[in-house]
Amino acid sequence: MATAKSIRQKRKPKKTVPTSDSITMLVCADKHRATKKFVRAPDNRIEKLDYDAGTYFGVMVRVVSDITSLSAELAGIEPLDSVFVIRGEPVDHKASTSLRRTKANFVTPSAGRRWVMFDFDKIKIPDRFELLKDAAAVVENLVRQLPAEFHDISYHYQLSSSAGMGDPGMVSAHVWFWLSAPWSDAKLKTWAKTVNGHAGSKLIDTALFNDVQAHYTAAPIFEGVADPFPKRSALVKKANDAVSILEIKLPDHPAQERSGPFESGIGFEGHLARIGDHPGGDGFHIPIITAIASYVSTNGSDGTNIETLYETVRDRVLAADRSNHDDAYVKGMASREHIMQAIQGALQKYGNQPASRRRARVVKGMAPPALQAPLCAAEAHKKLSEALDSIIGGPCK
Repeated sequence: MATAKSIRQKRKPKKTVPTSDSITMLVCADKHRATKKFVRAPDNRIEKLDYDAGTYFGVMVRVVSDITSLSAELAGIEPLDSVFVIRGEPVDHKASTSLRRTKANFVTPSAGRRWVMFDFDKIKIPDRFELLKDAAAVVENLVRQLPAEFHDISYHYQLSSSAGMGDPGMVSAHVWFWLSAPWSDAKLKTWAKTVNGHAGSKLIDTALFNDVQAHYTAAPIFEGVADPFPKRSALVKKANDAVSILEIKLPDHPAQERSGPFESGIGFEGHLARIGDHPGGDGFHIPIITAIASYVSTNGSDGTNIETLYETVRDRVLAADRSNHDDAYVKGMASREHIMQAIQGALQKYGNQPASRRRARVVKGMAPPALQAPLCAAEAHKKLSEALDSIIGGPCK
């Protein structure tokens, strides 16, 4: 007869998901930098010097446990122009060695990471915002373009090195989130490609979901040029500190049956039918975008009555099942500002396609650097440790 003790012994221990994680920091050799540099030329022009990270790197790993500690680490290394982050962790590393940034030396943990950085590159800024005046609001607008589960989640953001130095109507930024569970690189890449497909643009750069892809964290260097953003990063606190990413199911039919960012077979009404939280629904943000894109792509600018389209989408949003969203969120999705922004974006992207192509898929069809001498990684490691501990405190992993 089994006793309570024997039953307890037979039970398999529960698998626990670690609540902490780490970030791998690479330190460039002397005279190399992991950021852009802007200098005033003799003829008064502003010259931009691109990244020059080199070949060999010192390595440092820091423990992080939530979005707050992650943000603190990122803020701590932002002034260090020789440091950047990768998702991979060192396979076999000693502080006295220097390593090349290769997949033989760094591998993302098989379970994935509890953190993710999204690289938004050259996204159009709505006319109501000015980056120099409304940087936080511009970044929040980027976050609002992500799936709904990200909208009430805390995040750390950093404007790109070129912010304020190029087209004022575009923004590039890095936005970091803490995840409720680890996600692997492969899983993130598949998810992001689906999000981009629904958005109809390269909203998320999937190249970052890679063992050794550089996540640049250093502020740019300005010599003889004013920095337009002396403060270019911040931790934005919201209702929740960790996001549970919802997996997006891929369509059952083959990829070649898709037309641009939306499924060619279901049409405008099919996309409208997916608005809401009912069984088979896709929430609000993505189906609103794809419904509008489908309509404009089919009818073109001349055949699109903007007011009628706005009213049709608005009424469908307000009538939809909202069991997974609060009233304020749905009201925002149904707002004139939100829907009109989507319509204008669709008109710009799809409105002028020739009629013969409106239902067709549109497809667009330096010598290697010299090997650098190895740096003294132990010294780089020591200096970085001292710098980080003086700013943040706490031990390295």
